[in-house]
Amino acid sequence: MTSTVRVTLVILVAIAATSACRESRNSESAKVTKPVRVAPGDAADPDPVAHYEQACSAGELHGCTNLASLLALGRGIAPDAPRAFTLFERSCSGRDMVACVGLGAMFEKGLSVAKDLAKAVALYRQSCTGGAMKGCFNLGAMYEHGWGIDVDPAQALALYERACVGNELGACDYLAWMYDEGRGVTADPRKAVELTERACAGGELAGCNRLASLLGRGRGIAKNTDRAVKLYMRACDGGFFLGCSNLATMYALGRELALDEARAAKLYDRACTGNDMIGCEGLAWLYGEGRGVAIDAARSVALLDRACAGGVPTSCRKLAEAYAEGWGVAEDRVRAARLERQACAGGDESACSQARRRAD
Repeated sequence: MTSTVRVTLVILVAIAATSACRESRNSESAKVTKPVRVAPGDAADPDPVAHYEQACSAGELHGCTNLASLLALGRGIAPDAPRAFTLFERSCSGRDMVACVGLGAMFEKGLSVAKDLAKAVALYRQSCTGGAMKGCFNLGAMYEHGWGIDVDPAQALALYERACVGNELGACDYLAWMYDEGRGVTADPRKAVELTERACAGGELAGCNRLASLLGRGRGIAKNTDRAVKLYMRACDGGFFLGCSNLATMYALGRELALDEARAAKLYDRACTGNDMIGCEGLAWLYGEGRGVAIDAARSVALLDRACAGGVPTSCRKLAEAYAEGWGVAEDRVRAARLERQACAGGDESACSQARRRAD
């Protein structure tokens, strides 16, 4: 391939599970999913599904809510959106505010029900007013992006802050991104560090990932590569696979660490297997260049295809180049043009520039 897949240290917000697109937190404008924030099962319980089934059957609404969460996420049980919806609705009607968050998420995404953003907003507002901080966090996102309600950055910020103060650590991590980037607030790297320290200490792995990035850049805190590496690994080992991708990038580019492309390939592979599309894109880059792995054009193209389908516009552009050149795949200029337009629509400026040049 004439150009390599561009990989960067990206900082995204990911908290739990499925859902609607929200703006990327990285300079590549890659799309990421907006998670459905529902209560997880008790990891200490050897059989949480049976426990929650029993509790729900006995009329305990929290049991129904937690069972619905497991059904929605497919954790320890086969995914069953219709049943999850029914259980969330039952518990929400019984004033379980966490259930109202889950129900709102299903209306937001259109899972087992017609998509209804206004209804999602109403349910998030109800849950937030009722004290469920996850509802405040989700309502903030609706205000920020204008999903089912008029855009109101000030209201979004107030809701994120309320959720963070209420110990919704994902909101603290998201606020840290805002203060780091100066999005909707005056940039304050030290405030970003304070928020990520709190989030990470509380077990929010996205916060550990972001704190690692701040430490690696020496932004708002003294640069500390050793601690950054440990935090990336903590996130990676805990299942926040963007941490694997970010650490892989450091090894792949020799940034603050000795160049180790073989280790980078293993970390990217682990991230991609964990469904982190940045990891798939990074692994495609290594296979395309034969760095740390044997060069394999077909494998590279397959990985780009997966990442593109997963919402990474840079991968769509690289895939378009592969089809245009017949690299690792049969030449198909019609498909290449379609993929280029898709990348442009996703926010990849290089794809937009290429499309304009072709039009000229």
